[in-house]
Amino acid sequence: MTLTVNPSPDDLHLIQPIDVGLSLANVQNLPILNSTIESYNTILNRDFRYHNCIKFPISDDDVFSYLNLEIPELTSVHKSVKDNDILGAKLAYTAYRIEYVPGVGKSTSFELTDAFSSVTDYLNCLLQLSIYPTPPIYATTELAIAAILFPELRFREQLISLASRRYKWIIDAFFFQDGFHKNRTFKSQIESITDFGRFLTIYNSLDDPPHFDCFEELKEFIEKLTDACLYLYRPDSSFPPLDGQVDNDTTNVTELCNIPYLFQPKREDITYILSSGKDGKQPSTLSYALQDSGFYVMRDSWNSDAQYLFFDCGQPENAKLDFQLFAHGRELLTNYSDKLVDTADSTNENRWISSSDFDYVERWKKTVDFEQKRSVFYLRGEYFILHDFALGNDEYRYEQTFSLTSNPDEKIETQKSSGVDRFWIESSGYSNIFMGVVDTGKIEHKLHRNQVLIQSKERCPISLNMVLFPMRLDYCELPSISPIYVTAPIDVLASGFTIDYDNTVDLFLISDDGFTEMSATVNGKRIEFEGEYLFLRGNHFIILNARYLRIGAKVLVKLDQPTDYHSNIPSM
Repeated sequence: MTLTVNPSPDDLHLIQPIDVGLSLANVQNLPILNSTIESYNTILNRDFRYHNCIKFPISDDDVFSYLNLEIPELTSVHKSVKDNDILGAKLAYTAYRIEYVPGVGKSTSFELTDAFSSVTDYLNCLLQLSIYPTPPIYATTELAIAAILFPELRFREQLISLASRRYKWIIDAFFFQDGFHKNRTFKSQIESITDFGRFLTIYNSLDDPPHFDCFEELKEFIEKLTDACLYLYRPDSSFPPLDGQVDNDTTNVTELCNIPYLFQPKREDITYILSSGKDGKQPSTLSYALQDSGFYVMRDSWNSDAQYLFFDCGQPENAKLDFQLFAHGRELLTNYSDKLVDTADSTNENRWISSSDFDYVERWKKTVDFEQKRSVFYLRGEYFILHDFALGNDEYRYEQTFSLTSNPDEKIETQKSSGVDRFWIESSGYSNIFMGVVDTGKIEHKLHRNQVLIQSKERCPISLNMVLFPMRLDYCELPSISPIYVTAPIDVLASGFTIDYDNTVDLFLISDDGFTEMSATVNGKRIEFEGEYLFLRGNHFIILNARYLRIGAKVLVKLDQPTDYHSNIPSM
């Protein structure tokens, strides 16, 4: 029984675009899927007569209808088809494919003894990919490759145009502006680079390729995708785990990063990185921010012994505060931050500052009744300062787990000294990590194998400073950390501490309320500071969002307006 449906006038806004679309396709002699025609005629009670219909699987006669038999190279095929000699046409087409593989010689993925059978299978796949582009990057790559390798296809120009338009759509829809896939996984990133690279490599190998609108755009884009991977990878050439999950992809970073240079000259900085500094020129960039993706990397060199911290801020709909510290040959510290606040209705603010002396990243998550901040300050080649802050929401208690090294059997040493909780690992023959938590009297800790659980004993506000000190192989001296009393306006939450190691004393003053006035007295010297963040070593300093610094009677900085950052640290 056939169900007859009579569309009502209220449905016209839905039906008219379908009518127009099918009519236009018919006028243009475009292939229309058979099942679409059947559904259209049955459900909308139409009597649509098609000019060009696709029905899977494609028959032998249909295959020849998709080939442009008018081109000179297919004269013998054309004659056999006109004579209804299908077997002769198949043999002639196989001979053509053996002879004509443009720009590649006789090396082809087709069975040379029966190219007709292979092209039938390929056309079935190709046409279905053009209708059901899933996964879209892979499908578009197959369309593009087919379009450039099969000059005999009747719809070659349409495929080339379709593939080019889809590539442009994919670039806009599937990737952040900084070049990372919106899935935020290395698996998706690597698959994309590989698929783009397959098309570009084949296209570039042809002697006389057809025009492809976005070829140059794709070349630039795949380089951006590769850079995103390259700047994020760790000193051991592995990728940092995202969301605590290690991608199972075992792609060699060197092979991956060489893909764009199969079809364009290799950059000197890429050569340097991939050769571990043996060739090329050292990159001008060490630390790197993919701000749209929410990924930040701090490092002091491109050597295998480098210090490296990866900070993942997540996205607005899934904000994160995760970080991983890898230094001197192995992973030393990880923290996958607990979700402190429902981020669905939160606003998120990031700050990134990078110079030759230091790096600084800051992430705020704010709702109407709750604020949370995490920042990391990196003194290049030395140590990191982690700062956590939470305000509001009386029910919230701070709780974070830090894993020291990736080996759960390594023993954590611990000691409480001068208001600082100290944790470290001393494994002979390896680099190690020291973690010093400035104890404000509001926190407590628990140990479990290689993990430190830090909890607040009181409700918000919570402000926590943590010194993360990577130690090279057989380095034994632990830094001494001491909290200091900071004077600030009554409505400002400010903190300070000193770090003493290698006959050097560093001082930090930090405000959780932005620009403010702070002062402290250390070793008989009074320090006056107007700003948000101060690092001080002797008379050398780094200041953030600040305008004034005085040590004793000496004024080191006096500006009319606060500056984002200023430093007088000598080159390291």
